[in-house]
This record gives sequence, structure tokens and C-alpha cells, in this order.
Amino acid sequence: MTDNHPLEYQDEFAEPGELTEIEPDWLGMARDAYHESNSFLDKGLRKRWEMNLALANSKHPAGSKYLSDAYKHRSKIFRGKTNAAIRKNIAAAAVALFGTQDVVSVEPEDDNNTAQTEAAEAGHDLVNYHMENSVPWFLICMGAYRDCQAIGTVISHQYWDYDTVTVDDGFIAASKKVVDRPVVELRPIENVRFSPHADWLDPINSSPYLIDLVPMFVGDIKERMEDDWLPYTDAEILSAMDADHGVESVRTARDRDSDPKDEQTSVNEFDVAWVRRVFIRYGGEEWVYYTIGEHILLSQPVPLETAFPHCKDGRRPYTAGFCDVEPHVTYKTGLPERVEGSQVQANDVANLRFDNIQKALRKKWIAERNKNTDFKSLWSEVPGQVTITDDINSIKELTTNDVTGSSYQEQHLVNADFDELAGTFSGASVNTNRQLNETVGGMKLLSENANVLTELQLRIFTETWVEPVLRDVLKMVQTYEDDEMIQQVSGKQMTRAQLDCGIKLRVNVGFGATDPQAKVQKLMMGLTTLAQVFGPERIQQMNHAEISAEIFGALGYKDGKRFMPEEEGNAQVEQLQQQLQQLQQVIQQKQIEGKIQLQKQQMGDQTKLEIEKLRRETEMMKLSQATGMKVADIKKEFELKQWDIAGRRTEKADDLKAKLHLQEPGYWPG
Repeated sequence: MTDNHPLEYQDEFAEPGELTEIEPDWLGMARDAYHESNSFLDKGLRKRWEMNLALANSKHPAGSKYLSDAYKHRSKIFRGKTNAAIRKNIAAAAVALFGTQDVVSVEPEDDNNTAQTEAAEAGHDLVNYHMENSVPWFLICMGAYRDCQAIGTVISHQYWDYDTVTVDDGFIAASKKVVDRPVVELRPIENVRFSPHADWLDPINSSPYLIDLVPMFVGDIKERMEDDWLPYTDAEILSAMDADHGVESVRTARDRDSDPKDEQTSVNEFDVAWVRRVFIRYGGEEWVYYTIGEHILLSQPVPLETAFPHCKDGRRPYTAGFCDVEPHVTYKTGLPERVEGSQVQANDVANLRFDNIQKALRKKWIAERNKNTDFKSLWSEVPGQVTITDDINSIKELTTNDVTGSSYQEQHLVNADFDELAGTFSGASVNTNRQLNETVGGMKLLSENANVLTELQLRIFTETWVEPVLRDVLKMVQTYEDDEMIQQVSGKQMTRAQLDCGIKLRVNVGFGATDPQAKVQKLMMGLTTLAQVFGPERIQQMNHAEISAEIFGALGYKDGKRFMPEEEGNAQVEQLQQQLQQLQQVIQQKQIEGKIQLQKQQMGDQTKLEIEKLRRETEMMKLSQATGMKVADIKKEFELKQWDIAGRRTEKADDLKAKLHLQEPGYWPG
């Protein structure tokens, strides 16, 4: 405990002025928090959840008239329109969230910061790698969206799973890593408790407590007791294994085949005990500990960051998401509850019409008693069968009129109302709105209105659950991932410390994401606009691989690599071509410099030759005057010397040309 603990008192045996800390009643606080949340759930949430789950599973909820004895022999059809609407929304979410190869995009907060840019690239690769290989992200994400649709709220727990085993080869014992990965675990909403007075925007972290009921095998509990939990006997564990029948009722509605267990008198390794993972905000700090029921404290409380090191910002490793905006409401309303009235109407119309058809086709009879009438033959209605009776007049047929077309018209109206409430587009809407159905524009208008509601739900779900969960995964990668894995996946010489810097994560889901054709059209419109404003060369400078991934992703493919296999090698080819061009430019520059040097040398030699010629002529004139030799003889001697000088100059020039020729591209000697 800290020295400045808020609860302190004066011990009568302590020295004067000395304060002694009070040990908090951790079990008492956990018990009070659980009772408050349980009382709130019992007042109305539990029945709502049971009804929502039944309707979502195409079953009549508890208390329905169709489950009473009066309807024992009547039609009890359930028209699964609620289930169909949920499945349509899940399909739209799958198209929008998993249209492209990458699950997320990780970007630097400062594009000009080299360290952040490299960390963002590595984080992008690592998160996408774990979402594809370590976490069954598609199933978890679709399951989360179904929880949002069926219940109204989805809750998940994010943590890093790490475990080792000791391997002894006879010489040395060493630890071997068997699991090292992030985990995203969907939690049943009835198992997670928080304060009903929490902030509706973030009930998980604004609540003063959070309790998660985790079913664990007794054998696993005993193993934890040998490691870091407090030890207890089997009798103590059995006494604390009190079943929460409220939770069991919701679980029965969810699982459809589970029943509460009978009272136990012994405990074995495979029995299940409900362990409570408790988060309590106490003394200005967040504490985490485990209990069994209300009587056994399994672990000593530890600070949140000690139990979950990636929670450095003080946020609990849980995320609550929803897909419909309800301000000031912590537990949101599910889709089945919103369309309950229309679903009941659809069931009533279908069952009444079916009962009427049965009565019209299978006649009802009135027979007098004590006339020795063969009633079984009347019930069986076998063609050609003879019914024996003492008095033919004692049997009377009751005629039921067949159902009229008004019943089918009522069904169409109910379907239209249901689709309007659920925000879905179906054939029932088209059949009801025949005037709009006559034109293509009318059909498009109906589908667009439905798509807007579907995309609104998906956008809310992405903002409240998908992105926060993936940010937790990124934080866990920055906290727990080993350097070897970082370098292997990202291909960068980077450590975990370098990865933990200013980077941000986002999921590319916007309006129009559920309509592939509209998505491609918007992308093409954007590219066309850019080409018109900046010119076609601007399009050539864009990332063609990303554009291909968006287009083919919207069309149902992961990316466009399958159709452009050379795309991956184009970057290397372009790099080699650039290097070749640079080398050619260097060679051309050297050739130009050599030619200029040759020209300068030739001009200098010519000038020297002219000067030498004038000097020789002057000397010949002087020699002729001094010696009396003829000028012709002197000129002949001068020309011989001149030829000798020119020959040496030509030989030097040829040597220089040969050197330049060796540097020309494509030349190979011999």
C-alpha cells in the first residue's frame, strides 16, 4: 500500500501521532459492486436480452402465446425476418470491412518524421500479420457485429497470451515458447458487469468497477494456485461455486440447449467454477484481482499496469461497442427489440392464414354421441375410406371459407413496415411499392435509402468497437512483441522500443462501402477529377498497387496482384533502369569532357605549329643572309622537321581517342 492512502486511522496501541493503514475489504467491494449491477440487470435487462436472443434465433420468446396450452395444436410458425435482417447487415459488414487485403492502415502522426514513418510501416505489417495469422479476426468481427445487432452492445477483452514449457534433453533444461500472440475474446454481455450510472460514451472506463465472470475448470484454478494464486482446499472451492441463475437464464436463451446444473456435493478437475475478474478504482488507482463467488479471494490486488502492462494510459483492457446511437443509455437496444411489433404481426398473419387453410382443406365435423360412429375415419380423411355410423344424420360437416386476398395484402404491408424499421431492402419492399418498381431509378432509390441506414450502423460499430480493439492490438504489439518477430515480419532492423512512437491506426470504412458498384464509381470519379485538374501524368505518379487493391477488393477479390503478377517486380526494374540511366549520363558527360579536352589540345598544337613555322621562316631568312644558303634548301630542311612534329602530335591524339572509345557503352574489347 502507498504511504498516502486515503483511509487511515489512529491505532490505540500505536505511538501518538502515528497513523496505521486500513486494509481495504476487497471481497466486500467486489460483492457490493456485483450486487448493484445484478440488481440493475434483474429489473429489466435480463428479460430484454432473453427476448432479443429468442427473436434473433427465430424462436418465440418466453411468455409468447404460441408457447401456451391454448396453441398446442395450432400453427406456431415463426417467420424469421429478424434473423434475415441481422444476416443481411452482417453480410454488408463483411463486404465493407474485408473487401481489401489489409485489415487496418497504420500511419505516422508526423509524415516528415523518419522514425515515425518507419515505425508506422512496421506497425502496419505486424497488426495485419496478427489479424491474419494469430487472431481469427473475420469470425470475431462478424460475431461482434451479430452481438451488436441481436443484443445492442458487444464487449470484448484484449490481452496478450504468452506461455512457455520446460524442455529437458537430459543435459540442460530450457524454456520453450509455445504461444506468443494477441487475443481478442468476445465476452457474453451477461458476464460483464459495470455501473448502470457510467458514461454512455465509454461505460467500461467511466464505471468505478468492472467485473467479468469467467468460467474456469477447477483443474486450471488449482494450477494457478500453484503459481501465483492463493491456495484453497476442494471443500472451500466447492462452497464458493455458487451458480448465478440469472446468468444461466440468459445463457440458456443464447445456447438453446444448456440447463443449470443440479446442486453439487463434490468437486473434480473438470467442474466449472465462475471466477470473477474484478477491476476496482480505489485510492486514485486502478486495481485488479480475482475471486470465486463472494467468499474466496483468489489473488492479491495488483495495479492495472502490473497485470496488463499495455494499459499504460489507465484504460481497462475491455472494449464496449454498439451500432445504434442512444444517448445516456449504457446498454443499447438490439434490433429484435426495435422490430418486435412487426415481427409479432408477421407471425400472427402467417399463423392465422395457415390455420384457415388447414380448416378449409381439412373439414371439421359435428357428430352425435352414442351413434356408433367411427370417429377415427373422420379424423384420418383417407380418400375412399368408409365411415360407419348408425345414423347418417348424426354427422354434420362444418364449412370454413377460404382465406381472401386481404391476408396476403396485409402480409406485404407488414413486410414493408418491418423493412422500414430494420433498415433493410428486400423483395417485399419492391412488391409493396409497385409504382417505384416500374423504373430503375425507383429501385435505386429504395436500395440507397436502405444502404444509408446499414452504413450508419456499420460506421458507428467501426468507431466504437473495431478501431478501439485494433488500437489495443497495436499497443500490445508495441509492448510485448519480441524484436526478432518485429524484424522478421516488417523486414526492418527495428526494436520494440523504436516501434513505440507517434503512430496512429485507422480502418478505411466510409459511406458507400457496402455497395461495391458505388464504391468503384466514386473511386473512378475521383481519379477522373484528378486527371482533369492536374493532368494525366498525375495519375501515372499514384500508387497503382493501392488503386488496384481498392477496385478489385470492391469486386470481391483480395487485391489485384493475381491479375498483375509483374506489379511486384516493377519497382526493382524501374530502380535498375534509373541506375542505368544515371550511368549512361556519367559516361556521356565524360565523353563530352574528353572531346573538349581533345579540341583544346588540337587548337593548342595548331597554334604552336603556326608560331613554330613563323619562327623557322624568320630563322631561315637570317640564316640565308648570314650563310648565303638558298631559301629552298632551308625550307626543305624545315618541312622535314615540321613533319616530324606533326607525326608526334597525331600519335598523341590517336591515343586519347582510343581511351575515350573504351568508355563508350556497349563496347567490349576484342
